Amino acid sequence: MTPTQFILAGLILFAAHFVAGVTGFGSGILGLPLLAFIVSLDVGKQCLFVLSTGVYLYIMLRWHEHIDWRQLFIMTLFAGIGVPFGMYLYEALPRNGTVFVLGAFVAFVGLRNLFQFWQVRRMPRWAAVVLLIVGGVIQGAFTTGGPVLVSYADEKLTDKSTFRATLCVLWVLLAVMLGVGWTLQHKWQAESFHLSLIGLPFMIAGLVVGERVHHKVSERDFRRGVNVTLLLIGVLLMLSAG
Repeated sequence: MTPTQFILAGLILFAAHFVAGVTGFGSGILGLPLLAFIVSLDVGKQCLFVLSTGVYLYIMLRWHEHIDWRQLFIMTLFAGIGVPFGMYLYEALPRNGTVFVLGAFVAFVGLRNLFQFWQVRRMPRWAAVVLLIVGGVIQGAFTTGGPVLVSYADEKLTDKSTFRATLCVLWVLLAVMLGVGWTLQHKWQAESFHLSLIGLPFMIAGLVVGERVHHKVSERDFRRGVNVTLLLIGVLLMLSAG
């Protein structure tokens, strides 16, 4: 990597993990479209996967007392059902169409929650199950199913620290499934580990700053930040599908 590429990659990794440190999600989808301009898509995806799993593992261990174990079990159970199907269907699913629909859905959820223009009653149980399984399928296929799972968590986990800690455990568990799958399929890229080592200091810096911001913002501002992040992710997904 040239010095310019190194600096740009570092800034992207810092920003992506700053967001993850604040909200507990979003590092991969926010960082990948920008990082893909510097390295290959697969290398960027795996680098963010490795570094983000480190961030989520730290938050999980540091703030384990905030974990909602009941909701974690529900999310892991149904999303876990979808992940193997997503990995199996990776070649068959139309990437652009799937990612565009996902982006439109996520952007709509973010807009709805920000402006409250469409009030809905509590999510029916069957809809919650479908949402979690679909999120798992998309996560297994494209590693971009997180926003679907976040839209479920945003309704069920009302405390900001519980929201973040519980999601971080979910991401770590799903990461184990994906990591094992990639290993069995021999899909790891050697360059992704090199980039992960280069990006480690930037990831740590982003996490430290994000942690401080998380504990300073109010619940209202945190929820607003979550939904702004969802809206931004939805737009990025739609643009990447074009």
